Amino acid sequence: MDNWDFLDEDFKKEVFEDNFTVIIIYDIISNKRRTQLSKLLSAFGFRIQKSAFKCLLTREKYKLLIEKIDRYAKPPDLIRVYRLNQNVVTQIYGEKLENENEIYYFF
Repeated sequence: MDNWDFLDEDFKKEVFEDNFTVIIIYDIISNKRRTQLSKLLSAFGFRIQKSAFKCLLTREKYKLLIEKIDRYAKPPDLIRVYRLNQNVVTQIYGEKLENENEIYYFF
């Protein structure tokens, strides 16, 4: 966070500690439930692979997403949610998506 020294401490805490990146990957057999989950995840973030989404969420939105995701997984389906901290470095090889380089500001 050294590059962000110009920001006041309260703003840095809000942006860097109260928000985090979440990666959701899934393997769902039912076309209907898979489509519904995809639509839900699109409301929270953006698709990075065919069955993977990336979201930048507040704690409240993260809790809401987890509550909603639970209803889509039925045996033998699989949904994985990875909550990442700000120290994670992303390296992308191949074609980048348009919104991969977006910088998020919360006011």
